[in-house]
Amino acid sequence: MDGNDDEVARNSTGIFNEVPEGTYVIQFENVVDPGACPIADRGGIVIENNGSFTAVASDVEDIVCHGDSDGSAVITLEGISTGFYSVDNGVIWNEFTSGNRITGLPEVNNILVSDQPGTSDCELSVAVGIEYLSDPIELDGSSPIIISEASCDESETDGVIEIPTISGGVEPYRFEIDGNSVELDENRQISGLNKLTQTFTILDDSGCSVDFEINTMLAPNQISANVTEINEEENRCIEQPEGIKITLSSFTINNIFGPFTLILNRSNDEDVVELPLNLDNNNGDPEFFIGPDYDLNFTFERGQQYNWTIRTNNSEQSCSTDGIIRINDGAIIPTFELEGIDAACNDGSGALRLFNIVGDPEIEVRYQIFEGNASTPTVEITENSVPVTGEYFIDPNNYGRAMGFVSGGYNVRVVQRPDGCENDIVSEIKNAQIEQPSGNLVVELVPEPNLPPGIEREVGDMNPKPASRRDKSDGSISVRISNESGADAYYALLSLADGGRVSGAAPYIFDTDTVELIPNQSYTFENLSAGTYIIEYFDSFGRCTQQLRIVQDKDGATDGIYVGFDERPFIPNVFTPNNDGKNDEFKILNLPDNGAELIVTNRNGTVVYRDSNYRESNLWDGGDNPDGIYFYQLTVNGTTQSGWVEILRGRR
Repeated sequence: MDGNDDEVARNSTGIFNEVPEGTYVIQFENVVDPGACPIADRGGIVIENNGSFTAVASDVEDIVCHGDSDGSAVITLEGISTGFYSVDNGVIWNEFTSGNRITGLPEVNNILVSDQPGTSDCELSVAVGIEYLSDPIELDGSSPIIISEASCDESETDGVIEIPTISGGVEPYRFEIDGNSVELDENRQISGLNKLTQTFTILDDSGCSVDFEINTMLAPNQISANVTEINEEENRCIEQPEGIKITLSSFTINNIFGPFTLILNRSNDEDVVELPLNLDNNNGDPEFFIGPDYDLNFTFERGQQYNWTIRTNNSEQSCSTDGIIRINDGAIIPTFELEGIDAACNDGSGALRLFNIVGDPEIEVRYQIFEGNASTPTVEITENSVPVTGEYFIDPNNYGRAMGFVSGGYNVRVVQRPDGCENDIVSEIKNAQIEQPSGNLVVELVPEPNLPPGIEREVGDMNPKPASRRDKSDGSISVRISNESGADAYYALLSLADGGRVSGAAPYIFDTDTVELIPNQSYTFENLSAGTYIIEYFDSFGRCTQQLRIVQDKDGATDGIYVGFDERPFIPNVFTPNNDGKNDEFKILNLPDNGAELIVTNRNGTVVYRDSNYRESNLWDGGDNPDGIYFYQLTVNGTTQSGWVEILRGRR
């Protein structure tokens, strides 16, 4: 009886098997003499799990193609949740989870299952019975029959094979030559094969296949060899890799009569060399080392490709073989282009620009600079790697010399040393010239005429020349070179200063292109509106910050060059008060805000208009006076101007 007083088992032997874990009571019943004295119950009997388990296989999947190992089965465990299985009698164990499918099983009747990998007290042999669903695909006689050998010329497709009777697999069959579908003719033959043909394949209706190598049968006298680099690991420490190794195959040595000849050339070079590969002279050794000991018309270089052909001295005896080998090891020899950047100032420094830099990207790089004719580096700069941009600048920031790059010649070399190598890999030395100004470039305003006392300047004598009116763009600035720097060319650039606009000025439309300044000649920037301008100047050496601008405004400050306008009153000689909104009033430009007196008379001297504070907000429109000529007198700040003005309304 179990703990719930339910009967679990009953027998007359007193032996109970396959009892689950739990606590039990054994009761005794006298079936011979029920009236006899009863035997007391035996309780508190505990059944525990001592680590035992069971394993059962189910849902077995057999192998479709003979020779494959893609069978599978589900192993269900009782007593443990994960276990280990082996298909080779305990040599290799693989872990699995109970109830999960185990795949990749070979043809096998039983597999071992254990609670731990290796030797175990609990190790079960579980029947799975995985079988092949078909017999192996085979040819009668084990291989295709060669009817006609292929010729040595790979362009000739004269090879023919015959396919014997096929057994095994699942019909119908399909056929391929080197992955391309083919058909058997009425004689079970396949034609149109050349010496490069490698493999004949049979595929059955279940997708199973078997390959037959036919190359050595189609081309029985085909020379074969392995071509590799010599000392590939050591090559990375030398600029010129040592060479290549030719290893003739055992088939070639045993079946093709020598001696042999190697034909070799660089892929982009038409010139070839022919070298003997004589086994007798090589003590029968099939390995030949082609390198510096041979008389070659080239050297082996990393990244280069080389064409090779091996043939016998009698071409009719066998087919030659050829190929291409690329030298992948050996040191990368650094290369680069060099440009000298001139100093912009006579007391400044130039720079060197390296570009199109090629080197080993995995190791540090050193830039060596030789000043003048120095035989040892004047300065050496080390960086972690070649820049990914392929460009590197050397200037006073990294050059480390107080004077930087002054006028003169500089030689530059790029150096790298692969890890574990004793010697440097160096580039060719490149040269660059750096020029420096002979003096500071100075550009100034063209001086105004030195007039005698009491002689006022005319507008044409002024520099800057003001615009004739606030709304006109006819001002100008004239400049000249007062001190040259020894450059090949000099330039200037005009721009409007920040905050340099004048209210009411004409639109700022002027030439903003860089202009060339000619020594001993002046240059005039024309068509300027009233405002403050900046003139930047520089030479063919570059822009030197110490000599950048001409700056002098109307008050002598250093924030620009001020172009003003003629602020004297400008009085027209006609206005047309016809109410068309155009020139309807006697508008005098440049009037002060207060204090201008205007008196207008007719031909008879009669005053027709007077205003002691004539201003733009209160202009004369001619009143009721008829068309005609009138005379004015304008007094501003004690200065009087007089003249005539015409009223011209036109027809009423």
